[in-house]
Amino acid sequence: MQVVEFKNCSKCNYPIRVFYHKSYSMPLYDLFSDLRCQRHLMILGLLGFAVLYILRVNLSVAIVAMVGTGQKKKDDIIFKESCPANEKDGTKETVFEGEINWDEKACGEALASFFYGYILTNFAGGRLADRLGGKRVFGFGVFLTSVLAFLLPAAARSSKECFNIIRLFQGMTEGVTFPSINSLMSSWVQPSRRSLFMSRIAGGSLLGTVIIFPMGGWLAQTTFGWSSIFYTSGAIGLLWCVAWYHTVADHPNDHPFVTEEEKLLILKEIGNDKSRDEAKSVPWGSIFTSLPFLATIVAHFGSNFGFYFLLTELPTYLSTVHHFNMRNNGLISSLPYLFMWLFSVSYGSFIHYLTSKKIMPIYIARTMSNAIGMYVPMALLICISYAGCSSGVAVSIICFAVSMSAATQCGYLCSFQELAPNYAGTLTGISNTVASIPGFLAPIITSAIIEGQPTIEQWNKIFMVASFIYFVTGTFNLLFMSSEVQPWNSWEQILEE
Repeated sequence: MQVVEFKNCSKCNYPIRVFYHKSYSMPLYDLFSDLRCQRHLMILGLLGFAVLYILRVNLSVAIVAMVGTGQKKKDDIIFKESCPANEKDGTKETVFEGEINWDEKACGEALASFFYGYILTNFAGGRLADRLGGKRVFGFGVFLTSVLAFLLPAAARSSKECFNIIRLFQGMTEGVTFPSINSLMSSWVQPSRRSLFMSRIAGGSLLGTVIIFPMGGWLAQTTFGWSSIFYTSGAIGLLWCVAWYHTVADHPNDHPFVTEEEKLLILKEIGNDKSRDEAKSVPWGSIFTSLPFLATIVAHFGSNFGFYFLLTELPTYLSTVHHFNMRNNGLISSLPYLFMWLFSVSYGSFIHYLTSKKIMPIYIARTMSNAIGMYVPMALLICISYAGCSSGVAVSIICFAVSMSAATQCGYLCSFQELAPNYAGTLTGISNTVASIPGFLAPIITSAIIEGQPTIEQWNKIFMVASFIYFVTGTFNLLFMSSEVQPWNSWEQILEE
């Protein structure tokens, strides 16, 4: 390899060094990308969200093994609307007693406790990230959540109150992460690349879900039992923290390995005016009276309701209605999120191509993404009621619905950086606080509707509630959304007006 010439970068119009290798006729900066540190941030961000969702979702599959299925089988109640167990295909659920003696209400409280904590720290996480930097806040959140995972098995055997308190603390430590990654992205990612970047990083949450459902089902059936689900989750998180703290920086100007070419390429488009000092004074009145921001919050809430409902309740639905056993339950529960991840990767690349080539305006891309991600799942959840006891049809519809919801990653999830880059972390914290309510609201609504009768009829009512929320919130967002930087992003602009 040798330096042969200097030439202007086609993207930033600055002179850069062009390296050639004897085995290639094309320049290596084109072969390996001009944005190596930015791509590294995307990969670690993706893996970070995968770790966070492994730590968050592990209870959804572990609780089936912890509590067992013997309690609900003892009374041998047969509901008229229940689906018969299919013994021929091996999916009939095995009756077994769990180590932890929790009833349905206690299980719902355990699943909801994480989100009670999660809702408390989103706003604080956004403000801390805007002032201290997203790297530190995001990494610290993952580290503490991982450490707390090691305490859960002992806490569960001690008492349900002790377990719920640890899960609440986990929610608090994980609550700072999503706002902080948005703050970090506003310093690292150009507007034309944010659809691609956000779809990749947010896709990490799906990857983590895909991993933990089958992995948890397998671990629960080993000699180490359900405790190994929490221990393994915590160990994975600690390993990720080592890589994060040693190879990520808050800003291109602070990165020890970034090249001048990459730095110029990034800062030429996003500017170099974002500072933590500027983010100290927040125009609260302008933020909470901004219709585009309120539309983003509403869409975030509605999308999260559908997502969290399926995330926390899908294993229970497959077990009680379609009678999948422990191993198959974990595998089938992961399928919707596998398809969602694959769709998010391809759809994010598609939107990135359209916006980067100026084929589609960013506003149209955001509008289309929100419409697909809200209205298509709405219609598909209604269709589940027509699936009846056909497990294959029901699972297929759920897979398609969850997959299509990934389109919102190129929609409202990009709005925080576009509406106000200087307050991206703060905006994300506010929105994610409201959008976390479905995390504990969905289990409460589910248990209230089921009322001890986990029949198809009762579950269909829950699907209809989710569909209605998709429709109302999606429509409000489409009416009032925006992709333009708001005047209150800068105090100077406010004073001029």
